[in-house]
Amino acid sequence: MKVPFCPSNLWNDPKVLLQFFSGLLVYCSHDRKLKQALGWKGINQVKAGGNSWVCQLYNDEGFYGITLAEKKLLDKYCWITFDVYYFPEPNASVLEQMPFAALYLSQLGDYSIKIRNFCFDEAMKALFSIGRFTLILNRVENEIELEFLFHDLIEIDAPKSFYRSDYARFLIDGKYEASYSVLNNVNRFCQTLIPSVTRLTGLSINSIYQSNSNNRRVVWRDGTVELESIPSWAIVPSVDRIHFKPSLLIVSGFLGSGKTSFINEYIEAQNRLGQFVAVIQNEIGVKGLDKHLMVDDFAVVTLDDGCVCCSISGNVESAISKICKKFHPEYIILECSGVANPMNLLNEQDTLHHLVDIIGVVTIVDVVSLSKLLNKSNLAISQVYAADVVLLNHASEVSEGFLKSVRDEISLINPNSSMISCDYGRVHPNELIFNSGSIKIPIASNHNDDGLKVVNITPYNDISPERFRALIGQVGGGMVRCKGYIGWEHEYIVQATATHFETLERELACKPFLMVAGYDLDADALSCLGVVQTDCKPLTV
Repeated sequence: MKVPFCPSNLWNDPKVLLQFFSGLLVYCSHDRKLKQALGWKGINQVKAGGNSWVCQLYNDEGFYGITLAEKKLLDKYCWITFDVYYFPEPNASVLEQMPFAALYLSQLGDYSIKIRNFCFDEAMKALFSIGRFTLILNRVENEIELEFLFHDLIEIDAPKSFYRSDYARFLIDGKYEASYSVLNNVNRFCQTLIPSVTRLTGLSINSIYQSNSNNRRVVWRDGTVELESIPSWAIVPSVDRIHFKPSLLIVSGFLGSGKTSFINEYIEAQNRLGQFVAVIQNEIGVKGLDKHLMVDDFAVVTLDDGCVCCSISGNVESAISKICKKFHPEYIILECSGVANPMNLLNEQDTLHHLVDIIGVVTIVDVVSLSKLLNKSNLAISQVYAADVVLLNHASEVSEGFLKSVRDEISLINPNSSMISCDYGRVHPNELIFNSGSIKIPIASNHNDDGLKVVNITPYNDISPERFRALIGQVGGGMVRCKGYIGWEHEYIVQATATHFETLERELACKPFLMVAGYDLDADALSCLGVVQTDCKPLTV
């Protein structure tokens, strides 16, 4: 994979050069094969930190901080310079060679937070600076250059604010207080960044200059290569030799249980660990809405033309294959529609093993309404039965006694599942424990047998939000899910269940629509919401 590189035609501003570098980091962090081959384990931009990033490289005991130092434009050259920092992990052996102040700082409880926000912390930058590099564009010669200038040793030049702090006043004695050489960091950093530039630009390395171990300059130019040999820290490794299968997590749950909230939390937690997550959604009805609620829209593939609980052949396998080729994610989440029976998917999982390693099934339930739902829906029973992990969402809204009764109901259906209480789907991936050895006998149930109906409505725009909410309450106790996009004074995404109602201001490139699903819905209340489609029938998706 190569990205066209035409500096003489495109680059006339340091901002564009900065965009190139930022794009390089994004490009390398979202292609798993490329990331693993080049050495990027994880890359995260500092929020509100402008042009600053925290990176981790494979086989390294710490994190690298990169932040913009300066940018200049001259007649012939355009360049940007970045300062580089190295933050060892709290148990890293290299800390013994660093200043005592650095060792002390690394053992504080908020050290990881300080790393994620290093560009705002003068003490962190003073203690862990290892050098800088400059990205230069020679617009006359049509070439790009990287120049590395790293320290021989970690230097100490603490800011006044660091001197005044209670714990650091006695830790610093003079400017140089360490024997830690950054040479290993220089090699690791070069081994990752230089092949990344080569890979992204499609240009060949034309020349390499090295005055000492820590000062290096690499020049790329389109055309013939003058080098007889290239040092190991500049060679681009082969991406084609890397073979892997992403892990597939199946997420189930009845309409409105909180699947999207859980998935967003899961994605953000994995992203913090440098893991990239892609999502396959299988929505009900004609319109797809949930993809607009995801934290990373570009990683979402929606299957609107078929239900995975009815047939796995073709659709899911094809979607997984496309995602693997495009994103190379570490994890794929298959979000079943709220009316899908994941048992049907599990019974045919052998057709997916050549593409993914299946982790298991997480089923999210709304503890407030679960008991009533289980009494009327065999489909909801099937979703609980299929789960390796059941998330008891909205747990804080009920008493301990009520929550225990819900746990008892779930245990009767699925005694082998683990249960986790949560709110808003906030569960860390490490809390999910899967029982891969459990054997489940298929329960034959799908939405067509369940009596659940879906009604598609073109909503009236002149209904106030207050009137709309009141009408939703009149639809009937059998309503389990309402969602849509309505153009009131502003555009809103609307979501509702029998117990919850919320709106989110959001402008989407689609016409207003509304979907209501449930049992024994009140036709008069539905008609007050908008124009009801006349072909309403038992739910088919």
